[in-house]
Amino acid sequence: MNASNKVVGPLICYLSPVTVASCTASLRIFDSSPDGLVDPEEEPSFTFCGHEISPGATFYSRDEHLLLQIVHKDASSKGFMGEYQFSSKDNYLSDGIEIADCSYRIEKTKGVLYSPSYPYYYQSFVNCTYILPQRKGHRIVLSSGEISLGREATIDIFETTNGV
Repeated sequence: MNASNKVVGPLICYLSPVTVASCTASLRIFDSSPDGLVDPEEEPSFTFCGHEISPGATFYSRDEHLLLQIVHKDASSKGFMGEYQFSSKDNYLSDGIEIADCSYRIEKTKGVLYSPSYPYYYQSFVNCTYILPQRKGHRIVLSSGEISLGREATIDIFETTNGV
């Protein structure tokens, strides 16, 4: 499998910086480079103050490149320990056929659905539709494995009968 078919994750970080009101140690994540190179002036995709990261926090790359930069000011700390793995993007493919931008038709009688870019962060201002067509003599059972949406996000389930 080539590198373009991989995502980095889960990257589980256990950081133990000094916890004070000001940010003396931070983790900067660069995750938007198509070639893995970062310009010295480039702003990170995410910046976390050390005390903002809970033990066991998990970060996933958007694609196959992820650069972490740990910045320490003049504070001492225990350092960090983290685990990483490369996972195939094939592990996160929905069993639906994309029929329009973020609109999927589900043809199989059993499968898995993922939000766009899963396990990476769900994008803002996205409205996605998953169409599960009616099958005579069958019920549709939808079970959630993991739902982590923002405070303002909603899930609407529309039920139709008799093809209406």
